[in-house]
Amino acid sequence: MADDVQDNFNKAVAELFKSNQEVVGAPPVVEQEVVPVVEEEDIGLSSLLGGAKEKVGDILQRLGKTFDPGIPEEAFPATIKKETEITEIPPEPIIDEQVGVIPSMMDIIYKKETGIYPDPFIRTMVKGTDMDAFGPAQIRRDLLIDLAGSNLSEDEERLRIKLIEQSKEFDKFNRGDTKDTRFGPGGKGFGLDDNEKRIYRSLAEKGLLIKAAQGKYDINNLSSEQARNLIGDWFSKTDPRRASYIQEAIKGVPIEILVGAGIIEPPPTKPIRKTGGMISRNPYPHNPRPI
Repeated sequence: MADDVQDNFNKAVAELFKSNQEVVGAPPVVEQEVVPVVEEEDIGLSSLLGGAKEKVGDILQRLGKTFDPGIPEEAFPATIKKETEITEIPPEPIIDEQVGVIPSMMDIIYKKETGIYPDPFIRTMVKGTDMDAFGPAQIRRDLLIDLAGSNLSEDEERLRIKLIEQSKEFDKFNRGDTKDTRFGPGGKGFGLDDNEKRIYRSLAEKGLLIKAAQGKYDINNLSSEQARNLIGDWFSKTDPRRASYIQEAIKGVPIEILVGAGIIEPPPTKPIRKTGGMISRNPYPHNPRPI
């Protein structure tokens, strides 16, 4: 019975292929010899289909080589290629433009100007008719005006204008035209948000560049005398307290910062003491003896 079913199946497959268009070069269908099974009861439907699938699989594998090349490979599961996973290329990181100023120089000025106050974003504590300095670096209005000719970002320009308008309110307080304590000594003025406080630092450093240009200094190649003068210029060029301002500014500053800012020369390295003649400096492994 198994032989009859297999024979019938093979004939049906042969008739099916004959009814389709003729394939040039297709190899003939070769029937495989079926191994007889002793007990007919043991042959189930799954066994018959298993043998049939094997037959059809062999035929399709041979025919797949003769099909028109325009047929996509997806028609033959055995030849499907694994798709290569393409990972999305992350965007390049945005790098902020750095101001060409030695950061430790501005740190020294910050410390000298408002280092004793818990909140350095305040108007100067000094009373007077022309007091308008504000913030950690105590930027004055005349420097803000000089910054107008600098290459400022939109945020920097916006803050520059805001600080100038704020300084006008300081003038009103100094003249007695207003009693608003926000604009008096130690007042916080309009107030700055976190982003404006960050931009304030950038404005201060660009202001330091202006001071360096006015003194004809190369900001990236300062001598120790020029570095001291630049600190003094931040305070004043003519005030008699200029020299003491410089000394107080650098007093107690770690030597690494002073060297980094060019305020002092790096200490000389201790020379290596060499004794004896050539034998004492001989690299060979023996105990040298001075000549």
